[in-house]
Amino acid sequence: MGPSGSGKSSLLAVAGGLQRPTSGRVHIAGTELTALPDKERTAARRRHIGFVFQQSNLLASLTVREQILLPPHIDGRLDAAARARADELIEAVALTHRAGSRPHQRSGGERRRAGLARALMTSPAVLLVDEPTSALDRVRSAEAVRLIAEQTHRHGTATVMVTHDTAKRTPPTGCTRWSTAGCPDRGRRPAPHPRHRPSPRSSARMPKINASTVAEHRAQQREALVGAAIDILVAEGAAAVTPAAVGARAGLARSSVYQYFDSSAALLATVTEEAFRRSNEALTRATAAARGPVERVEAFFREGLRLGAEGAHRPAAALMNAGLPPACLERLTELHREQVEPFRAAVRALGAPEPELTADLIAGMLHTALAAVESGAPLETVTRRTLALVRRCLVAQGGTEETPEGGR
Repeated sequence: MGPSGSGKSSLLAVAGGLQRPTSGRVHIAGTELTALPDKERTAARRRHIGFVFQQSNLLASLTVREQILLPPHIDGRLDAAARARADELIEAVALTHRAGSRPHQRSGGERRRAGLARALMTSPAVLLVDEPTSALDRVRSAEAVRLIAEQTHRHGTATVMVTHDTAKRTPPTGCTRWSTAGCPDRGRRPAPHPRHRPSPRSSARMPKINASTVAEHRAQQREALVGAAIDILVAEGAAAVTPAAVGARAGLARSSVYQYFDSSAALLATVTEEAFRRSNEALTRATAAARGPVERVEAFFREGLRLGAEGAHRPAAALMNAGLPPACLERLTELHREQVEPFRAAVRALGAPEPELTADLIAGMLHTALAAVESGAPLETVTRRTLALVRRCLVAQGGTEETPEGGR
C-alpha cells in the first residue's frame, strides 16, 4: 500500500517479470525470472503468474468465455478440461448469465470479474492485482476484495494486491499488509516518511481528488505514451515500438503502459491515428478562413509544407516502410485520403478539365518543396517560390489570379 508514485506498479512489474530489477532477484515457483532470456521469461509468466490489470484489458471482440479461454489457447492447451475449468470460473465469478457478452455490453464490475477469472485460468502460483478498487464506491470495493480473497484461497494462489487507499481497505483474514517502504504491516497504518509527512495546516487543505482530476491525469499519461511511441517510431522504426521501450521513454512502468495498450500492434494503431489527427486539425484550422478554392489550395499547401518541415509526415512514412499487415496499410491509405480530400475538393471546385491530374501535380510540388527544405533551404523562401508555381497552375485550370503576399 502507498500513495500514487510510491512504486506500487513498478513493484508488480518487477515481480511479474515485466521489468528487470536494478538489483536483486525474483523467484516464482522455483524459477528465477531475472536469469531468464525474454522468450523464456514470457513463457514462465504464462505458466506461473496471473495479472489482473486496473483497466481489465479485455479484448473487445471476444465474449466472456472466449476471454477466459484465451490463455490456454495461446499455450496450445485448449482441451475439454480447459473448457470445463472456464465454465467453473465463470460460475465462480457470477457471470454465467453474461458468458456470451462482450466488454462493451458489461458493467465495470463485470469486466473486472471477467479479468479475474481469466487471470486464474492457468492456476497461477502468483496473482498480481493492480488497484482492483479504483473508481469503485465503498460497497463495491469491499465486494471486489472479498471476491479476490475468496477465489485465491479456493485455488491456492498467492496474491499480491496493490492499492493507494490504505484508509478504506481492510485486508482479508490471513493476509499481510505491506507498505511500499518495504516494511511489513499487519493491520497498522505505517507512519509516513518525514519528507512526506504533512503539516497540520497543509493536511487540512489537501486538494480533493475527483473523477475529473483522475481523467485528466490518465489523459496526460496516455498523451505522454503516444508521444514517446511516435519519437521511437521516427528514430528507430516500427519494430522498436514496444510497451517496454515506450514506457521507458515516457518515464512510466511497463505495467502502466498495459493499462492503455495491450500490445505493440495497439500502440502502432494508435500512433497511426494520432499522427494524422494532429496534422488534420492543423490543416483544418489553416483552411477554415479561406474564401475560395484557390485560397483553400494555397492555405493547404502552405500549412502542409510547414507541418512537413516540422516532421509531421515522418510517423506515417515510417509506418509505410514498416512492413505492416495489409489491414494496417489499408487504414494508412484511408487516413491519407481523408487528409487530402479537402485539398482535392478545392481543386475540383475550380472546374478544371482534369482536376485529379492537377491535384497530383500540386502534391508533387509539395513533396519537391519539402525535400528542398529538408536539404537546408529556408522554409519561407521555398514556400514563396513554390506557391508562385502553384498559382500559375491553378490559374491555367480556371482559378482567378491573385497577388501573392508581399508581391511577386
